[in-house]
Amino acid sequence: MYVLLKCIYFPLYISRVLTEDGNTGTVQVGDGNVAAIDRSTSSAVTIPESIKYDGRDYSITVIGKKAFASVSYIPKISLPSGVTSIEESAFLGCWNLDNFTIPESITNIGDSAFFGA
Repeated sequence: MYVLLKCIYFPLYISRVLTEDGNTGTVQVGDGNVAAIDRSTSSAVTIPESIKYDGRDYSITVIGKKAFASVSYIPKISLPSGVTSIEESAFLGCWNLDNFTIPESITNIGDSAFFGA
């Protein structure tokens, strides 16, 4: 599933629904095939706590494999407190990234998640 959602300042690509329960669920951004945002993005990025799609509220819990890989011009990324996993190479090659805080909720950081950042 690839869903393009318009967030406040940029489109965010949701690649996979992880769980669904009634009117709520959890989702992953990026999956190694589709980047979470347009690679030409050059402004700060704030990932929202949740998104609404098709009548359901989905919490964003996983930053998927290569979700922001080679989005080299973003200076700052803010993750919501509900994110628990940053997968392999999620921020690979984000060489301009100079402001990033890892939320306390993170329990997994994949190999090379920040290589070249």
